[in-house]
Amino acid sequence: MNARRAYPMLTLLSLALAGCGATQLTPPPASTPDTLVEPSARAVVTRIDVTPGASMLTAAGQTTPLTATLYDAQNRPVSGTVKWVSSNPAAVEVSAKGVAKARVAVGSSLITAEVNGVKSRPVLVSVVKLNANAVVVTDAQIVSQAALLTPGPNGSPLGARVSVTLSGVTPKAGQVLLSSGVSPVSGRVLSSVPSGKQTVVTLETVELADLYQDLSVSQRVQLSAANVVPLTGAQAPERVERHADGSLTVSYRLPKEEVLATRSGMRSLSDGDGLPGPFVEKKFKVGIFDCSTTLDVLLSGDLISLKIESKLDVDVQASVQNASLQSLSMRALGDVSGTVTGGLDLDLGAQGELKCSAVFARVPVPVTGPLASFVAPTVPIGLRFVLDGKLKLGKVQFAMEGKVSGKVNAGFGYDRATGEVTSVRDVNASTSWTPKLKLPSTPEDFRMESGLAVQVLSGFDVTAFPWLGPTAPSFKALEVTYGPKLESNLAPIFAQATTNDYASSYALKMIGGVGPGETLQELFGVLSSRNQIKLFNFAPLVEYTLSRSPNGAMSGESALKVGQQGTVHVELTQENVNFLPGVYNVAEVQLYRERKGLLEFAGRQTALDGQTRFDFPWTPAAADAGQTVVFRAFVVSRATPFALELDDDAKYGVAVTTDQTPPPPPPVEPEPPVEPSGQWVGSTRYEWTGNESRGPYDGIVSSTTTSQGAVTCTLGEVDAAGAQTANWTYVMDERVESVDTNDYRTIVTRTANLAGTSAFPPDPYGNPDDYVLEVRKVYGPNGVLYSLGTNTYPVNAGSACTLWAADDENPDPSLVQGHRVTHEPNPSWTQLYEVNVTLK
Repeated sequence: MNARRAYPMLTLLSLALAGCGATQLTPPPASTPDTLVEPSARAVVTRIDVTPGASMLTAAGQTTPLTATLYDAQNRPVSGTVKWVSSNPAAVEVSAKGVAKARVAVGSSLITAEVNGVKSRPVLVSVVKLNANAVVVTDAQIVSQAALLTPGPNGSPLGARVSVTLSGVTPKAGQVLLSSGVSPVSGRVLSSVPSGKQTVVTLETVELADLYQDLSVSQRVQLSAANVVPLTGAQAPERVERHADGSLTVSYRLPKEEVLATRSGMRSLSDGDGLPGPFVEKKFKVGIFDCSTTLDVLLSGDLISLKIESKLDVDVQASVQNASLQSLSMRALGDVSGTVTGGLDLDLGAQGELKCSAVFARVPVPVTGPLASFVAPTVPIGLRFVLDGKLKLGKVQFAMEGKVSGKVNAGFGYDRATGEVTSVRDVNASTSWTPKLKLPSTPEDFRMESGLAVQVLSGFDVTAFPWLGPTAPSFKALEVTYGPKLESNLAPIFAQATTNDYASSYALKMIGGVGPGETLQELFGVLSSRNQIKLFNFAPLVEYTLSRSPNGAMSGESALKVGQQGTVHVELTQENVNFLPGVYNVAEVQLYRERKGLLEFAGRQTALDGQTRFDFPWTPAAADAGQTVVFRAFVVSRATPFALELDDDAKYGVAVTTDQTPPPPPPVEPEPPVEPSGQWVGSTRYEWTGNESRGPYDGIVSSTTTSQGAVTCTLGEVDAAGAQTANWTYVMDERVESVDTNDYRTIVTRTANLAGTSAFPPDPYGNPDDYVLEVRKVYGPNGVLYSLGTNTYPVNAGSACTLWAADDENPDPSLVQGHRVTHEPNPSWTQLYEVNVTLK
């Protein structure tokens, strides 16, 4: 079965409205030494600043001048010919001289100044319809920053009272005041008190729709790792390194001493699954990490570093109609990666979960325009460690080293028609992360069934009414996580050999999720308290398998004579010898012989890069005569010191003889049941599950399949005329999603819930009994539906009544009774066949 890879999910988000604006500025006189203008022929423009940083127009036909100032590499003003560009000229056009003009009553556009390929930061020019009692002030009229007088009722951001000093304007009580520039201030006027030539105004914070009658804003902001701001104060990192490529590394040191969590005393653990826990959840801190645990655990660490590389575009769209918020959508698109080094030390011995999360740094998103007085978002970037499972007492060190990358398209949107806030989630994640597991000692009763996840933690936090300064409330709006998880089930070799249907193994998975922050609903209350908000369609945890531990099979001669040399062949599964692409993961293969209930070491071979076949010569001794010699093989990977049994109960037996009788022939695989005469009566069942994933192939970048279904059949008694009927059911639910190299996304669904009674065997030339429905949708790179089609697949009794897929466990030739279960750990596919029929 082909492995396919899905990237639903899992990722980063922020909301943004950024702005700068532009108009050509005449260079200052050459007589001013500090602002010497170079001749345009020699000037090389490296930076363009546009003023004002944002503009608001209130009617179609209104204009506003924008000014561009050009600088060279030495930060000196220079001259040049500016090209002005509007992202939406149908809403706001811009002249060659930098004059922006509203073409509509409500809308917005991003205006950019450009000289020889160098572009300014886009400036948001919005055209809005204000409420009738609104008063607009400019940046020049705002004399002082706002000061909080009293918080809102019950601590709400709405209804807080603030004081601000204005010049040249005296608003009246009852009016609403807002800024048209980049100084974000807004609210309902409670009082205006003259103070010399100025006016001290007391405002009350209000929601967005109290200011705007109609509003439509659409903007994209570009962010990079160069915008990252490390934490300060007590949470400041030990070291900050800014690299020439724009990336940033922040390093934090954890306490070296052990930190008490839920420790309740050392205890010996009995065999089996009777492990203590999970315990009551406890919360504690380790350095900058906030931790919670239901494990009995001692945790310590040292230096952990995160190198952040980011290139994100943040899109924001907002609409207000008739003084009511209609929609608000925010999403981030681009590439984000983190390179992790460091580790955690644990001393544990129970079952439960340990989770530690920390924000390492933040990326502020510049916000201007109509939303600037309401929200100031930041993108938090950090790490989360999650350890869960059943772990017998012992010291373990987890070390993380490598890179987690994600191509992100994640966010959320609000629609007033449904009242729902829905998520946008699509993360194409990859990793070159290498887990390292160190065990100071491995006692014979050691057993670990656990998962360790190391995730990049992001999303966005939003400060409401940011012009309130340090007193402004902050909301956790969205949380995005993605990264690798190492799932392991490890035990000593003797435990693997003596436990039925068990072999130690581990798998590396990519997991991720997009979920609402703790206070997302409260954030929407600030923007529109009149509307009921429902959270809907946020992604649960999603995962797919990247690779698993090495496994394989054994073979060789079925019988040998005493003194006759034979060979034990160990063949490793090709697709599982690499832990990550190009990273060979086999250290050696060990051979053991079972003797009197014990394992006796028989040899080892060190693996060469890429090797999959290992041959172990051996010669039976006289003491082996009359016995079946049983061998077991174990593979030691480079990722863990544990020897892993080749597969569940993988072993190879050789019958040893003393005479010259040739060895018996190998067993012959049973043929499918045939019908010498008569017909089969009874029942069959076939069930399957899915979760396939595939990497690049035949023009497809990634593909994932989720499928489940069940087929049953009851073959009825044969009547006097020799006719027979079959009662059958066919249930199927499958979804295949793929992305090609041109960024076209195809979604195919196949569904069926069928049942019928049909003649058996069916007429090979007759009509099918029913059909499976297939729906195929293809979306273009812009997310617009490109094509739509349907197809059908025939189903009849012959599709449901399969008699030869199971292992026949009854030697009676007139009976077929048995079952078969097949597993494919990568790509996690399980199938079940059951047959119980009688020949009549």
